Amino acid sequence: MTEHLEALPSIDANQLRTIEADEIAQCFWRGPRGVRGGNGEFVWQASGTLKLTYEISLTLPPPLHEYFQDEINLSLIKNTQIEKPLSWWLECPGCCRSRRFLYFEEGEWLCRVCHRLQYASQRMGTPARLVVQAMEVTAKIAGGRPKGMHHRTYRALQAESKRLQSLAEEYDFREPNKEVMFRSTFEWGRRRRKAKKPDSVPVPPLF
Repeated sequence: MTEHLEALPSIDANQLRTIEADEIAQCFWRGPRGVRGGNGEFVWQASGTLKLTYEISLTLPPPLHEYFQDEINLSLIKNTQIEKPLSWWLECPGCCRSRRFLYFEEGEWLCRVCHRLQYASQRMGTPARLVVQAMEVTAKIAGGRPKGMHHRTYRALQAESKRLQSLAEEYDFREPNKEVMFRSTFEWGRRRRKAKKPDSVPVPPLF
């Protein structure tokens, strides 16, 4: 069965744009409960593409690790029509369209449309979705009114949280699946400079 996209290793174009030309950037994908799901290295190529060498675990949790190893060249595109920090895109190898995210499944890095992925909320039942929404709203006002939040906004969030909780109680409620709520995390590791090739010294002729 196809995974929901939050549970899959992903690449964000706006994170890749920070990699310098002479850097080797390491990244990590973590699965449920912090289990390390994979790692990779990004290196700029002379052709202008970004080479990703990666290793991703196909079976979680451990110790039944089966790793898939491969490499892929990614095309990073800047949207020149929008002068904003978040204006970078990745070219999807499947549809060749500009996408912000690429997801790994079945040995391929493709966009959400090509993989036919759904969001986790689309697979939840009505009560579970209401509970998750109530948790998100409640988290915004946990511990009282945050500094800088208007009193009117704070009261509206309190009312919305109570409304969602009361709606969820009308259904035969079950605790939402923690695995479904899992979101794959992408984090940078160590960055190091690429070693420069030593300049060749001409050898004088013997005769």
